[in-house]
Amino acid sequence: MSSSNVAIDTTRLSQRLAALPGQVRYATAMMLTHLAKDAQGAAHARIEQAFDKPIRFTQTAIAIKPATKANLTSVVLAKDIQAGYLAIQETGGERRPRPGAPVIVPVNIRLNAAGNFPRGKLKREVAKPTTFVSGQNTSRTRHLPPGIYQRFKRGRGKTARPPKLLVALEKVANYRPRFRFRETVREAVEANIERRWVEAVRRALETARPR
Repeated sequence: MSSSNVAIDTTRLSQRLAALPGQVRYATAMMLTHLAKDAQGAAHARIEQAFDKPIRFTQTAIAIKPATKANLTSVVLAKDIQAGYLAIQETGGERRPRPGAPVIVPVNIRLNAAGNFPRGKLKREVAKPTTFVSGQNTSRTRHLPPGIYQRFKRGRGKTARPPKLLVALEKVANYRPRFRFRETVREAVEANIERRWVEAVRRALETARPR
């Protein structure tokens, strides 16, 4: 999901500027760059819709490569780091962790305002005397699914409460496609192409040197 490209027929623009051949590439590059910016804005709006309270890093994940007179191609793309985790949100599928590291899934634990683990929170939780990691204590906890649990003391004359799962440690996490990045880019281009074509032609005519 690193980038999205949409083929655009620029024949009509070339025909409109046939009397000013020196302005054709200038106008084409302008139109393509503005369309890329339109798509970038639409993709950022889609991030706000698709994800719950995305952090600033994700909100600004989409970049563009503008077209130039020398290279009549503009590209809309996700930045390298963000593309690493947005790709599966585009296609869906399974996410497997690095060898020896489980997929961490929050269940009953407080997250920050962006819906993520605050730095160092997992280590602090595991270090608490009231928590334990399933399978790493006694045989009494090995039947529990892998995760970090909170234990409860049994009061006098009371039945012990079962431990509460705070964080599940999964071997694999399944994702459904929800970003719609490529579809969003294409829709933005189709919605804006006529306006951007008119703007590019007008600007090319305004800036043409007298012959």
